Amino acid sequence: MSSISRREFLVEGGMAVAGAALLTAGARASAYPLDGILGVQSYDVRQALAANLDGTLKQLAGFGIKALDLVWSGGPNDPTSAQYRKALDDAGMVCHNAHFPQTAFTEENWKATLVHGRELGLKEMVCQTRATTADDYKRSAETLNGFGARTKDDGIQLGWHNHGEFRPVDGQVPFDILLKGTDPKLVKFQFDVGNAAQAGADPLMYLTTYPDRYYSMHAKDVKDGRIGVALGEGSLDFKKLFAAAKAANIHNYDIETGAPEAVVMEKIRISAEYLRDFKL
Repeated sequence: MSSISRREFLVEGGMAVAGAALLTAGARASAYPLDGILGVQSYDVRQALAANLDGTLKQLAGFGIKALDLVWSGGPNDPTSAQYRKALDDAGMVCHNAHFPQTAFTEENWKATLVHGRELGLKEMVCQTRATTADDYKRSAETLNGFGARTKDDGIQLGWHNHGEFRPVDGQVPFDILLKGTDPKLVKFQFDVGNAAQAGADPLMYLTTYPDRYYSMHAKDVKDGRIGVALGEGSLDFKKLFAAAKAANIHNYDIETGAPEAVVMEKIRISAEYLRDFKL
């Protein structure tokens, strides 16, 4: 990824807003390996979306992608939720998940967050927390449980997305701390298999050992320990990973490559073609 991570983008950028819509029968025709429709992570194409929201979404839709997993910094020049919804509708797409900074879930900001989410029919959202020590991650788990109870009351599933939290901190694995410290009834995970593998973890083990903890998956390949490649260009065994994801009832999944801006759209196109022909 670039020198600014998606987590930093969220934490520093302020309020993120996005949503999801009901899946249509036509959208389900593009399910590919899983029963949910194929999506893409907006962070991969953030520059293109900023430059040409409508054109970029239509280009992605032309690849067979029907959903956006949205990260929105909430800057003054960013599209509103209504503008995103219109552009997605025009492209024949939905927004099936959204990433928000931790501040969006505080009591002070939750009403505003919920208004934007309701406008787009959001049913799931990711809360990103910042932590550096094992104790920080334990506190994050407690925070997520509290936020998860609040979102559950409003009919929304709270999620958490992994980056490199498989490298031990203070003798403990941060992702394991969060798995054990969060209530399965309140918090589920969007599992990025590429990030897990790049951090030295076995993503298949995590999918099969904790099959009830996930609702979403980021399909990202790794080659020689690095991301930035299209699906099928790296070394991950997606046949096994998608079989495990399906067994775990993961219902939405997104392409993410981490490729540089100059080649990312082509990497996404190749990834979509790879999944179109994919057989479990």
